[in-house]
Amino acid sequence: MQTPPIPDGPAGVSPRVNLIFQRIFGAPGSEPLLIDLLNSVLRPPRPIVEVRLLHPVLNPESYEGRVVIVDLVAVDDQGVRVQVEMQTSPHGHLRPRMLLGWAKLYSGQLSSGDGFGALRPVISLWFCDRDALPTPPAGRPEPFHAHFVIGEPGGGPSFTDHFSLHIIELSRFRAALTAPSPAHRWLHFLAEAESWRAVPALLHSKPLEAAMTLLHNIRADPKERALYEAYCKQLSIEQTIKDDMAELRAEAAVERARADEERARADEASASADALRAKLRALGIDPDALG
Repeated sequence: MQTPPIPDGPAGVSPRVNLIFQRIFGAPGSEPLLIDLLNSVLRPPRPIVEVRLLHPVLNPESYEGRVVIVDLVAVDDQGVRVQVEMQTSPHGHLRPRMLLGWAKLYSGQLSSGDGFGALRPVISLWFCDRDALPTPPAGRPEPFHAHFVIGEPGGGPSFTDHFSLHIIELSRFRAALTAPSPAHRWLHFLAEAESWRAVPALLHSKPLEAAMTLLHNIRADPKERALYEAYCKQLSIEQTIKDDMAELRAEAAVERARADEERARADEASASADALRAKLRALGIDPDALG
C-alpha cells in the first residue's frame, strides 16, 4: 500500500483500539517500533536490541462478523518474554486477569520433561486508557506508571526477577503532564495521536513517524478504514451490552434487597404476633377466641 500524502485533518484513527495497536506493534516488520516502545517505557538496564513476535498479526481475522485479536507477546534477545496489552474499557476483575495472563505465559514456557532452569523472566506491560489502580502513593516517581515485583513487605529483598508487571494509566498521564515530554513520546502517541496531523516536532522520531504514517494509511484506505470502523462498532455494542447487564444486575440487587427487607418486616410482625399470643395464653386467654 503506497503512503498517501499527509491529510490536512487529524489521523482520526486511535492507536488505543486493539486492532490498530496490534497493527503498529504486533505485525511482521513492526519489531523496530516495538523495541523502541519497550525501551522507552520499560527503560531496562540493558536496552533491548532484538525481539521476536510469538504471534505476529498477519491479517485481522473475522469469525461470524467478529474481529479476533490475539495476544501481543514477544521474546527479546535474552529470552525474556514480554506481554504487551492495551485495555480501553472498564474491567471489574482486571488485576486477576493481569496475574492470570502473566502466569499462563510463565508456565507456558515449559513442555513435558523440561527442567525449571529453562524458565525465563516474563514482563507484563499493560496500557490502560482509564484508571486501573487506586490513587498512586506520593513516593511514586511517575503517578501514571506503576511497577510491581515480588518482594518482602516494606521494601525487603526481591524474591525473583522473573515477575515484573508494569501498568501505564494513560488517564493519569494526560492529567500529570502539561507540556510535551520527549521521554514519554510513545505515551503521547497512544494518548493523543488520533488528533494529530503529524508528529509534534518536540516528539519526533523515526519509529513514531512510522507509526503515524500507518494511522494515516489506515484512514486513507477504504478497506482498512471500514475494518477499523466495524471493529469500533463491535466494541461499542459489546460495551453497551456490558453496561446494560450491569444495570440489570444492579436493579436485580435492589429488588432482592427490597424483598429481603419486606421478608424481614413480615418475620418481625409474625414474631410480635406470636409473642402477643403467648402472653395472652399465659394470662389464661385463648387468643383464637378473641375473633
